[in-house]
Amino acid sequence: MLVDRVQHGEVPELAIFADVTDPERKDPGEWPVTYQYLREVVMPYCDQHGIEFDWLDTTRSPIRGHRSLFGYFAAMRLMPSRMSRLCTSAAKVERVTDELIQRYPTRPVEVWVGFEAGEEIRLKRDPHAAGVVGLAGNWRVNRFPLMERNLCRCRCEDVLKAAGLPVPPGSACMLCPYSTRGDFKRLEHQEPEAFAFGERMEDNCQRTKKNDKVMRYGYEKGDGTDPPLRLWVEKPYTPRVMPCEVCGRPERARKNVGCDYIAA
Repeated sequence: MLVDRVQHGEVPELAIFADVTDPERKDPGEWPVTYQYLREVVMPYCDQHGIEFDWLDTTRSPIRGHRSLFGYFAAMRLMPSRMSRLCTSAAKVERVTDELIQRYPTRPVEVWVGFEAGEEIRLKRDPHAAGVVGLAGNWRVNRFPLMERNLCRCRCEDVLKAAGLPVPPGSACMLCPYSTRGDFKRLEHQEPEAFAFGERMEDNCQRTKKNDKVMRYGYEKGDGTDPPLRLWVEKPYTPRVMPCEVCGRPERARKNVGCDYIAA
Protein backbone atom coordinates (compact mmCIF):
# COMPACT_ATOMS: atom_id res chain seq x y z
CA MET A 1 0.00 0.00 0.00
CA LEU A 2 2.77 2.41 0.97
CA VAL A 3 4.90 1.70 -2.10
CA ASP A 4 1.94 1.82 -4.49
CA ARG A 5 0.72 5.17 -3.17
CA VAL A 6 4.20 6.71 -3.31
CA GLN A 7 4.57 5.52 -6.91
CA HIS A 8 1.29 7.27 -7.74
CA GLY A 9 2.33 10.56 -6.17
CA GLU A 10 0.47 10.22 -2.84
CA VAL A 11 3.14 10.44 -0.14
CA PRO A 12 1.69 10.09 3.36
CA GLU A 13 2.80 12.34 6.16
CA LEU A 14 3.09 9.61 8.78
CA ALA A 15 3.39 5.82 9.07
CA ILE A 16 2.64 4.29 12.48
CA PHE A 17 3.62 0.84 13.70
CA ALA A 18 1.80 0.02 16.95
CA ASP A 19 4.02 -2.58 18.61
CA VAL A 20 2.15 -5.14 20.72
CA THR A 21 5.00 -6.31 22.94
CA ASP A 22 7.20 -4.72 25.59
CA PRO A 23 10.46 -3.07 24.46
CA GLU A 24 12.47 -5.82 26.20
CA ARG A 25 10.52 -8.49 24.24
CA LYS A 26 9.81 -10.48 27.38
CA ASP A 27 6.30 -11.29 26.15
CA PRO A 28 5.29 -12.57 22.71
CA GLY A 29 4.67 -9.97 20.03
CA GLU A 30 4.94 -9.96 16.26
CA TRP A 31 7.10 -12.60 14.61
CA PRO A 32 10.80 -11.55 14.73
CA VAL A 33 11.03 -11.39 10.93
CA THR A 34 8.39 -8.63 10.92
CA TYR A 35 10.57 -6.44 13.15
CA GLN A 36 13.53 -7.24 10.91
CA TYR A 37 11.58 -6.22 7.79
CA LEU A 38 10.46 -2.97 9.39
CA ARG A 39 14.03 -2.01 10.29
CA GLU A 40 15.72 -3.19 7.09
CA VAL A 41 13.11 -2.25 4.48
CA VAL A 42 10.19 -0.12 5.68
CA MET A 43 12.00 2.44 7.81
CA PRO A 44 14.72 3.13 5.18
CA TYR A 45 11.98 3.42 2.51
CA CYS A 46 10.10 5.97 4.62
CA ASP A 47 13.29 7.93 5.28
CA GLN A 48 14.08 7.93 1.54
CA HIS A 49 10.67 9.44 0.73
CA GLY A 50 10.40 11.90 3.62
CA ILE A 51 7.76 9.96 5.55
CA GLU A 52 7.88 10.10 9.32
CA PHE A 53 7.91 6.59 10.82
CA ASP A 54 6.55 6.34 14.36
CA TRP A 55 7.35 3.13 16.28
CA LEU A 56 4.64 3.32 18.92
CA ASP A 57 5.93 1.16 21.77
CA THR A 58 4.20 0.21 25.00
CA THR A 59 6.43 2.42 27.15
CA ARG A 60 4.89 5.47 25.53
CA SER A 61 1.52 3.85 24.87
CA PRO A 62 0.66 0.94 27.23
CA ILE A 63 -2.01 -1.55 26.22
CA ARG A 64 -4.83 -0.81 28.65
CA GLY A 65 -2.23 -0.22 31.35
CA HIS A 66 -0.14 -3.30 30.52
CA ARG A 67 3.32 -3.73 29.00
CA SER A 68 2.13 -5.98 26.16
CA LEU A 69 -0.98 -7.33 24.49
CA PHE A 70 -0.48 -10.86 25.78
CA GLY A 71 0.53 -9.54 29.19
CA TYR A 72 -2.91 -7.91 29.23
CA PHE A 73 -4.64 -11.16 28.21
CA ALA A 74 -2.70 -13.13 30.84
CA ALA A 75 -3.55 -10.65 33.59
CA MET A 76 -7.24 -10.68 32.64
CA ARG A 77 -7.20 -14.49 32.26
CA LEU A 78 -8.60 -14.17 28.74
CA MET A 79 -7.76 -15.79 25.42
CA PRO A 80 -7.47 -13.97 22.08
CA SER A 81 -10.64 -14.58 20.11
CA ARG A 82 -11.65 -14.52 16.48
CA MET A 83 -15.04 -13.15 17.46
CA SER A 84 -14.43 -10.24 19.83
CA ARG A 85 -11.70 -8.36 17.91
CA LEU A 86 -10.38 -7.37 21.35
CA CYS A 87 -6.79 -7.65 20.08
CA THR A 88 -7.42 -5.04 17.41
CA SER A 89 -9.24 -2.72 19.79
CA ALA A 90 -6.75 -2.82 22.65
CA ALA A 91 -3.44 -3.04 20.79
CA LYS A 92 -4.07 -1.09 17.59
CA VAL A 93 -7.20 1.04 17.25
CA GLU A 94 -7.23 2.65 20.70
CA ARG A 95 -3.52 3.43 20.74
CA VAL A 96 -3.27 4.72 17.17
CA THR A 97 -6.38 6.86 17.68
CA ASP A 98 -4.94 8.37 20.87
CA GLU A 99 -1.68 9.13 19.07
CA LEU A 100 -3.49 10.79 16.17
CA ILE A 101 -5.63 12.89 18.52
CA GLN A 102 -2.47 14.14 20.23
CA ARG A 103 -0.85 14.98 16.91
CA TYR A 104 -3.90 16.37 15.11
CA PRO A 105 -6.45 17.46 17.75
CA THR A 106 -8.49 19.62 15.37
CA ARG A 107 -7.28 18.79 11.86
CA PRO A 108 -9.22 16.12 9.89
CA VAL A 109 -7.19 12.95 9.39
CA GLU A 110 -7.33 10.43 6.55
CA VAL A 111 -6.15 7.01 7.71
CA TRP A 112 -5.13 4.38 5.16
CA VAL A 113 -6.09 0.81 6.07
CA GLY A 114 -4.41 -2.11 4.28
CA PHE A 115 -7.41 -4.36 3.64
CA GLU A 116 -6.65 -5.98 0.29
CA ALA A 117 -8.95 -6.55 -2.65
CA GLY A 118 -11.03 -9.64 -1.94
CA GLU A 119 -11.58 -8.72 1.72
CA GLU A 120 -14.83 -6.85 1.17
CA ILE A 121 -16.70 -9.14 3.56
CA ARG A 122 -14.08 -8.47 6.22
CA LEU A 123 -14.58 -4.74 5.65
CA LYS A 124 -18.33 -5.05 6.20
CA ARG A 125 -17.96 -7.14 9.34
CA ASP A 126 -15.07 -5.33 11.02
CA PRO A 127 -16.46 -2.92 13.64
CA HIS A 128 -13.26 -0.84 13.47
CA ALA A 129 -13.37 -0.21 9.72
CA ALA A 130 -16.15 2.39 9.76
CA GLY A 131 -15.72 5.05 7.13
CA VAL A 132 -16.06 8.02 9.50
CA VAL A 133 -15.39 8.00 13.23
CA GLY A 134 -14.21 10.37 15.92
CA LEU A 135 -14.76 13.91 17.06
CA ALA A 136 -17.97 15.48 15.76
CA GLY A 137 -18.26 12.58 13.32
CA ASN A 138 -15.74 13.98 10.84
CA TRP A 139 -12.32 14.01 12.50
CA ARG A 140 -11.09 10.69 11.05
CA VAL A 141 -11.91 9.20 7.66
CA ASN A 142 -10.71 5.69 6.82
CA ARG A 143 -9.57 4.89 3.30
CA PHE A 144 -8.73 1.53 1.68
CA PRO A 145 -6.20 2.14 -1.14
CA LEU A 146 -5.59 -1.54 -1.95
CA MET A 147 -9.29 -2.09 -2.59
CA GLU A 148 -9.43 1.10 -4.68
CA ARG A 149 -6.66 -0.29 -6.89
CA ASN A 150 -8.02 -3.87 -6.86
CA LEU A 151 -4.74 -5.10 -5.39
CA CYS A 152 -4.91 -8.58 -3.88
CA ARG A 153 -1.92 -10.02 -2.04
CA CYS A 154 -0.60 -11.53 -5.30
CA ARG A 155 -0.63 -8.14 -7.01
CA CYS A 156 0.87 -6.48 -3.92
CA GLU A 157 3.81 -8.85 -4.23
CA ASP A 158 4.15 -7.84 -7.89
CA VAL A 159 4.28 -4.16 -6.90
CA LEU A 160 7.09 -4.78 -4.42
CA LYS A 161 9.13 -6.95 -6.76
CA ALA A 162 8.81 -4.39 -9.55
CA ALA A 163 10.10 -1.75 -7.14
CA GLY A 164 13.12 -3.90 -6.32
CA LEU A 165 11.97 -4.55 -2.76
CA PRO A 166 11.74 -7.90 -0.95
CA VAL A 167 8.31 -9.36 -0.22
CA PRO A 168 7.49 -9.33 3.50
CA PRO A 169 6.01 -12.29 5.37
CA GLY A 170 2.47 -11.98 6.62
CA SER A 171 2.26 -9.72 9.65
CA ALA A 172 0.62 -11.33 12.66
CA CYS A 173 1.14 -11.78 16.38
CA MET A 174 2.88 -15.02 17.29
CA LEU A 175 -0.17 -16.09 19.28
CA CYS A 176 -2.82 -14.82 16.88
CA PRO A 177 -6.07 -16.82 17.07
CA TYR A 178 -6.25 -16.75 13.27
CA SER A 179 -2.98 -18.70 13.04
CA THR A 180 -3.14 -22.07 11.33
CA ARG A 181 -1.93 -25.28 12.90
CA GLY A 182 1.05 -24.95 10.58
CA ASP A 183 1.83 -21.51 12.04
CA PHE A 184 1.75 -22.95 15.56
CA LYS A 185 3.95 -25.86 14.50
CA ARG A 186 6.49 -23.30 13.27
CA LEU A 187 6.09 -21.34 16.50
CA GLU A 188 6.79 -24.40 18.64
CA HIS A 189 9.98 -25.03 16.67
CA GLN A 190 11.25 -21.48 16.21
CA GLU A 191 9.94 -19.64 19.29
CA PRO A 192 9.43 -22.21 22.09
CA GLU A 193 9.17 -19.56 24.81
CA ALA A 194 6.28 -17.85 23.01
CA PHE A 195 4.63 -21.24 22.46
CA ALA A 196 4.93 -21.99 26.19
CA PHE A 197 3.38 -18.59 26.95
CA GLY A 198 0.37 -19.64 24.86
CA GLU A 199 0.09 -22.88 26.81
CA ARG A 200 0.11 -20.97 30.11
CA MET A 201 -2.61 -18.66 28.81
CA GLU A 202 -4.81 -21.66 28.03
CA ASP A 203 -4.18 -23.22 31.45
CA ASN A 204 -4.95 -19.96 33.27
CA CYS A 205 -7.91 -18.80 31.19
CA GLN A 206 -11.22 -18.25 32.96
CA ARG A 207 -14.21 -20.18 31.67
CA THR A 208 -16.74 -18.36 29.52
CA LYS A 209 -19.64 -16.80 31.40
CA LYS A 210 -22.19 -17.62 28.71
CA ASN A 211 -21.73 -21.39 28.54
CA ASP A 212 -18.94 -22.24 31.00
CA LYS A 213 -16.57 -23.44 28.25
CA VAL A 214 -12.80 -23.65 28.20
CA MET A 215 -11.20 -21.42 25.57
CA ARG A 216 -8.26 -22.85 23.63
CA TYR A 217 -6.42 -22.28 20.37
CA GLY A 218 -7.70 -25.46 18.72
CA TYR A 219 -10.76 -24.07 16.95
CA GLU A 220 -12.25 -27.32 15.70
CA LYS A 221 -15.32 -28.12 17.75
CA GLY A 222 -15.90 -24.90 19.64
CA ASP A 223 -17.70 -26.74 22.41
CA GLY A 224 -15.07 -26.43 25.14
CA THR A 225 -13.53 -29.83 24.45
CA ASP A 226 -10.82 -28.70 22.02
CA PRO A 227 -7.39 -30.17 22.82
CA PRO A 228 -4.63 -28.20 24.54
CA LEU A 229 -2.29 -26.32 22.20
CA ARG A 230 0.52 -28.88 22.27
CA LEU A 231 -1.81 -31.77 21.41
CA TRP A 232 -3.56 -29.71 18.73
CA VAL A 233 -0.34 -28.96 16.83
CA GLU A 234 0.64 -32.65 16.84
CA LYS A 235 -2.16 -33.36 14.36
CA PRO A 236 -1.20 -33.44 10.65
CA TYR A 237 -1.44 -30.18 8.75
CA THR A 238 -1.63 -29.68 4.99
CA PRO A 239 -1.80 -26.09 3.67
CA ARG A 240 -4.82 -25.44 1.49
CA VAL A 241 -4.05 -24.58 -2.13
CA MET A 242 -6.62 -22.05 -3.31
CA PRO A 243 -6.92 -19.87 -6.42
CA CYS A 244 -7.01 -16.11 -5.94
CA GLU A 245 -10.57 -14.85 -6.34
CA VAL A 246 -9.30 -11.44 -7.51
CA CYS A 247 -6.52 -12.06 -10.03
CA GLY A 248 -7.30 -15.72 -10.81
CA ARG A 249 -3.84 -17.15 -10.12
CA PRO A 250 -4.05 -20.90 -9.48
CA GLU A 251 -2.31 -20.64 -6.10
CA ARG A 252 -3.06 -17.54 -4.10
CA ALA A 253 -0.09 -15.80 -2.46
CA ARG A 254 0.13 -17.06 1.12
CA LYS A 255 0.87 -15.00 4.20
CA ASN A 256 3.53 -17.42 5.51
CA VAL A 257 3.89 -15.77 8.90
CA GLY A 258 7.21 -16.31 10.60
CA CYS A 259 9.06 -17.17 7.38
CA ASP A 260 12.02 -15.29 5.92
CA TYR A 261 11.02 -12.57 3.50
CA ILE A 262 11.50 -13.15 -0.22
CA ALA A 263 14.09 -11.30 -2.26
CA ALA A 264 12.74 -9.26 -5.16
